[in-house]
Amino acid sequence: MPDNHPLPGRCRTVCPVALALAVAAALTGSAMSAETAKEPAPADPSAAAVEPAYLRVVAEEDRFVALEIAAAEFTAPEETWPAVTLVGVAHIADLRYYRAIQELLRPFDIVLYESVKPAGTGGAGGDTEARRIESTRAALGFVGGLIAGFHDRHDRYPADVEELRAFAATVDPRLPDFLDAALTDAWGNPIAYAFSGGDGPASPKDGDFGAMTAPPPYRLSSLGADGKAGGEGPAADIVLKDPAGIQPPAGEPGDGLQAQLADALGLAFQLEALDYGGANWRCSDMAIDQVQREMDARGLDFSLIEDSLTGASLPAQLVRVLLGLLRFADAFLDGAVSDTIKVFLIELLGDESTLEIGFEQFGEGFTEVIIDLRNQVVVDDLEALMGADLPAESVAILYGAGHLPDLADRLRDQLGYEAGATRWLRAIEVDLTTSAVSERDVRQLRFLVRRTLRQMSRMQTPPATDED
Repeated sequence: MPDNHPLPGRCRTVCPVALALAVAAALTGSAMSAETAKEPAPADPSAAAVEPAYLRVVAEEDRFVALEIAAAEFTAPEETWPAVTLVGVAHIADLRYYRAIQELLRPFDIVLYESVKPAGTGGAGGDTEARRIESTRAALGFVGGLIAGFHDRHDRYPADVEELRAFAATVDPRLPDFLDAALTDAWGNPIAYAFSGGDGPASPKDGDFGAMTAPPPYRLSSLGADGKAGGEGPAADIVLKDPAGIQPPAGEPGDGLQAQLADALGLAFQLEALDYGGANWRCSDMAIDQVQREMDARGLDFSLIEDSLTGASLPAQLVRVLLGLLRFADAFLDGAVSDTIKVFLIELLGDESTLEIGFEQFGEGFTEVIIDLRNQVVVDDLEALMGADLPAESVAILYGAGHLPDLADRLRDQLGYEAGATRWLRAIEVDLTTSAVSERDVRQLRFLVRRTLRQMSRMQTPPATDED
């Protein structure tokens, strides 16, 4: 670009800043006022956010700015209990960060990791017979979906459960564990898959399982409360009656919005960068239908979360459009757009008030479901390991960094663990010596993030009353 180009140099900086704010606003579902994009006044040092315990921003003037996430060690109160390390993780980050995590986790006997499971894989059960029947039907539905996926790929049905399990591993390394959970009914008995031979009806194409007009040559069933064939009421067999209406498993992890964002920013996506197929890796989380049930019980709108995850919500659709603009703009701005967004994410995620403000937008009880209940699953799984025949000596808990403060409290309060050493891993870094983003831009974005978060916090705080 010639020096006499009509666009002044400052405008070339502000343009990617404005686009970065738009993308980040859409990602967080937060509305930022037009006032936010104005030239900032000097920041008030007294208003700086308190550094969170498991996330921090580190920077060196004119050299770099980075987000670091903690891996915190905890010592057990009993010699026979495993040592525990909480390993915080970001869903998108630099590839070398995920390689460092993979290396860090290698020596552990067990890795309990975060991943909301598909419906029907959270473990069938319940405190009423109706709930047990419902959860068993959900488990049958998940297994039926895998069978449908197998049929879609191979134009035949699996001969047995082992062949189905091998197929599941080729789709997603997490699926075999999910399948194992779904193959036990609510009364602790195995779900039976009986294949009678033959190919069944003509193979549906392009996932059109509704085209199957004849029942397939297999039976997928639970024997009910009594564990015996036949029976009535809760003891009656529960059979998957409509396999034609079941869809195969979702696509590859990279199909999601977060993977697209990672690619656009030159970052890596957690589900693609980490190897979840290790024999010692175990999913420790709720299933999506369990999350929905808990949110419904609290009067929360689950569809808001579901649409954001699948990319169906308006903010998610906006991000898709902006991601295309981001790639186009970066070609003309020497990478300034993607680096600016990375700086924005570093500053946003490094502020402890971000999660609190974000959760409050979804309503009272949201944090209880998304953080508290899921964290308790992890603690319960850890306790179960302590009673195993071959107890683990070391356990890593790999969870989103926002879960770690509450997880640490539960380790201390429920199990008596004590905090030990902390190691910091660099998740996202912008090298200011090679970036089109300057130190001045970083200071500007830091101010904008903090001011916006303060404004949003004030908007969510109810006005004081005379009684206060």
